[in-house]
Amino acid sequence: MQQHLVSIIIPVYNVEDYLRECIDSVIKQTYSHLEIILVDDGSTDDSGAICDEYASKDSRIHVIHQENKGVSAARNQGLNIATGEFISFIDSDDIIDLQTIAGYIELFAMHPELDIIESVIYDWLTKPLCKFGDNLEEPGISGRVLNAKEFWLLLAVEFSVSTYPGPANKCYRRSFIGDLRFPEGYVFEDLAFLLCLYGKLRYYMKWSKVTYFIGKIDRDLSQNAIQI
Repeated sequence: MQQHLVSIIIPVYNVEDYLRECIDSVIKQTYSHLEIILVDDGSTDDSGAICDEYASKDSRIHVIHQENKGVSAARNQGLNIATGEFISFIDSDDIIDLQTIAGYIELFAMHPELDIIESVIYDWLTKPLCKFGDNLEEPGISGRVLNAKEFWLLLAVEFSVSTYPGPANKCYRRSFIGDLRFPEGYVFEDLAFLLCLYGKLRYYMKWSKVTYFIGKIDRDLSQNAIQI
């Protein structure tokens, strides 16, 4: 398999209790040709120091320290310095399956026309149906190359099930993102970014593998919502 460089951008803010697990899930990927960009967005706990610690041990890790500007600014900083042919975003309290990046690159090699590949998130919705690392097939969708018209039909009809309205659990061709950046200072900025990106989409694939484990912070919020 050709070793394409993949840039993984991780915005970091006050996640000292979860950050090590997140970074470990990235540096232990079976696909090793990675550029790991940690953007410390003005953390006031030990998150910044943890970033520096990992960077001192792994030359693939690059750390940016900046004043707190929000997650969009942090992701944008990562995009500004990313040099990989492919881009993936991970939130700093989340983890990914160790074969995630290898799977993305294999699919891009099989289907070079693809702009985006999206995997399955393991959260409170999918937990009753599968285990982390399993496959969760969606008949008629999983493994298919969808053109723009087919994708927009999917987005409109099966939005809550088939595609996640955030930048994580996806891998993007860098040339497809181009100069597009996350709007800063707004709510739902990640959705705005995706909708602009989808506006120029050519081909999309939903990968059935459950690769993305939503973080403890979000899991706790989801569990509290269920209990309420």
